[in-house]
Amino acid sequence: MICRNESILFSELEDKLLMMSIDNGEYYSLDSIAARIWELIETPKSVEQLCSILVKEYDVASDTCEEDVVDFIEKMQSLGIISTQTS
Repeated sequence: MICRNESILFSELEDKLLMMSIDNGEYYSLDSIAARIWELIETPKSVEQLCSILVKEYDVASDTCEEDVVDFIEKMQSLGIISTQTS
């Protein structure tokens, strides 16, 4: 299950999501699709749940979606923006 780091501050600005890590003082900017993933993980979700929603909302093949979501999660996890937990 993928969940947000609750210490991340965020705000929407036009079609982007701006974020700040309180822990390390870094700023981040997410495009609209990444921002949608952030929105979706307000409540913890699995990769499968995320992809199921995103495939319906965007013109993307399920295998491509899964690859991209996993890459995004790994990157965000390495920055401490999200975490994963077992259900």
